[in-house]
Amino acid sequence: MGEFIKKFPKEEFLELISNGMLENEALEIVKMPKATFIQLQLKDVDFKEALERAKKERADHWFSDIAKSVRKDIDKDQVAAEKLKFEQRKYLAAIDNPDKYAEKSKKEIDVNVNIFQEMKELPVQEARKLLQSVDPFNTPIPADFKTVTPQNEQEPLSAENEISDIFS
Repeated sequence: MGEFIKKFPKEEFLELISNGMLENEALEIVKMPKATFIQLQLKDVDFKEALERAKKERADHWFSDIAKSVRKDIDKDQVAAEKLKFEQRKYLAAIDNPDKYAEKSKKEIDVNVNIFQEMKELPVQEARKLLQSVDPFNTPIPADFKTVTPQNEQEPLSAENEISDIFS
């Protein structure tokens, strides 16, 4: 790792992030360039995972700030500004920990596929192969057949016999 990366105060930086500070602000305090921070994330998997945990803690910090702001009394003149702060904190919490704080949305997607249109574009030989591979009646099913004769007659049953019996 590079010289700056080795000198990067990881623990101090992660503590600042978990206490609600943004990355740029924390980098100014630890006096490290953003390029070093980016390189550290790319080269040190443990640091990257620790940073993700710190961001989740920071999301909890943003959420607790939301709870505090809801409980405090404000004047009519401050409503718009407080609402903006509320939305900002809500957004920041959702960015840092989307599993916990992001709004869940349900999306339905309808997909219609016209297989015949797709098959028109296939060459004839390929279309035949495709149809034969998915045709359930293409391969014979092994079965045993047995001729059944009625108890009072010696003739086997057939469709013609049944029809003549119905009309006689």
